[in-house]
Amino acid sequence: MLESLKHIRDSGLLELYVIGELSPGDVATVEAAIELYPELKTDLNLIEKALHTYAEAHSIKAPQSVLNKVLSKIESDKSPKVPAKSEGEFSGVNKLLVFTLLATFGTLLFQLYDKSKLTEKHAEEVVESKDECSEEKQLLLDKLSLYKELEKLDNRSINVSATEKYPQTQIILNTNEVTQRNILQFKFLPPLESNQSYQLWSLKGDSDPIPLNVFEDISELLEVDFIDGTNAYAITIEPKGGLESPTLENLIGVFSIAG
Repeated sequence: MLESLKHIRDSGLLELYVIGELSPGDVATVEAAIELYPELKTDLNLIEKALHTYAEAHSIKAPQSVLNKVLSKIESDKSPKVPAKSEGEFSGVNKLLVFTLLATFGTLLFQLYDKSKLTEKHAEEVVESKDECSEEKQLLLDKLSLYKELEKLDNRSINVSATEKYPQTQIILNTNEVTQRNILQFKFLPPLESNQSYQLWSLKGDSDPIPLNVFEDISELLEVDFIDGTNAYAITIEPKGGLESPTLENLIGVFSIAG
């Protein structure tokens, strides 16, 4: 059965594969895993680079006297007595270096993986922050647009007529028949319970109240629906999500348009 990706990475087979110290059976196992998991090629590249970097950092330059002796020996010895090393064979010093590398490589590879994860997380945080800034910018632009709307000369500003139940209520309705826009300006509203919402209504003659905007979160300004021919707008506290008919005992106040 072919080894799992995690087992191949944790077993040390990849490191031994890079340095040529695997049996033919293990070589076949690693190469079959590479076919099944192409991402292992990236692991092998990282291992090769790490080994190369480590070897360069820990290499020791031989003294000149040693080099001279080696060259002298080559000149004097016409018949090589030491057979050529087969491919993949390492000297004792190199083998010691390899085993030292293998002892530390797990930690190094984990640090590289951890660093890549941190980088990925940082990139996600940057994207999130950018999105939040874009949203905040749009909110500010929308609020600026509302303030500019309040400056128009044909606006009417109507104070709410608060009911006896909610006498401290202070809201201004800024209405414009030309642009057909309504903007509520909040100064004080009675607090809501967690299962309640504010709801706006249009009152037209003898018709039933027309349900309009339902909201909980309020800022200083809020644009709401404009209904042509409305005699008055009313605001109530309703169950969360609003109703089709107003709860009159929770009437907060009325904005009289007529007259």
